[in-house]
Amino acid sequence: NIFNLDETFAKEKERYVFMDTYVLDLKEKKLINIIDHFLNDFDNTLEHVRQIIVTKDKAKHKVIKIINVDGTEIEITLDECNSIIGYKNHNLIEIKDNFMRTNHKLQQLEIPNVTKIGDNFLMDNETLHQIYLPKLSQTGSSFLPNDNNLRTIFFPNLHKVGHSFLFHADSLTDLDLPNLVSTGTAFLGEASNIRKINLPKLQKANEGFLAKSSALEELQLPSLQITAADIKDYTCVLSEPYNLKYLYLPNISPKIIEQFLKQNPKLHNAYFAALQRYPISIAKNEVQNNEESKHTI
Repeated sequence: NIFNLDETFAKEKERYVFMDTYVLDLKEKKLINIIDHFLNDFDNTLEHVRQIIVTKDKAKHKVIKIINVDGTEIEITLDECNSIIGYKNHNLIEIKDNFMRTNHKLQQLEIPNVTKIGDNFLMDNETLHQIYLPKLSQTGSSFLPNDNNLRTIFFPNLHKVGHSFLFHADSLTDLDLPNLVSTGTAFLGEASNIRKINLPKLQKANEGFLAKSSALEELQLPSLQITAADIKDYTCVLSEPYNLKYLYLPNISPKIIEQFLKQNPKLHNAYFAALQRYPISIAKNEVQNNEESKHTI
């Protein structure tokens, strides 16, 4: 019973610190997950702790500094309701599933050395307004699917994402993923205000790709590849392209383009506008595809 646990911990206020669905035991230097069916990688935050220091900042937020035996530090900031609003950890390289899944109020996140993140990362968070992950290369499904505060994103080394990546990122206007190669389904599926997007190396998208991105005016996907075998995966793609003027897909054969446009008829005008704008490169691609088909047995 959670309420009984609360009473137990509340009896020793100097020993225990509540934070989200956790209790930090300052004496034993361990983290207790109150909701055990949400066990996740955040539970392993305290493994080799030498010292825990609790102070308050200028805004009277509680700042918890965790010093490990090797001298590295983790910093967690709590608001007046003991919700986690700040997290700094330069030690993390790989994050597994459900990391801080039940957190709602995190605003600042600093994990600059992480390279891989699992499923349901900050799944319930709605308040993060700044994120920079310069070394991140891969995410699982449901990466920040409910955040409504992020406006710009730049992940320079990200090359693969799972399903529902930033699904409800409705405040996002600028997305720069220069090395992204593949996405799962529903990539930015409900992100209706995205205006600028850079995906120069994207080869494989999927169903529901940018489905509600009605503010997008131009989309260039020079590396996107669609074959007859995976054309079925491209349903509900850009299904509300109200402002889309150009859709540039130079790396796809005319036959597949025809099937793609039949499946997504609202994209027809934007694609042929791009054909008028980039006739030389698209024409070259058509010639190349025709030449390749002659040598295919």
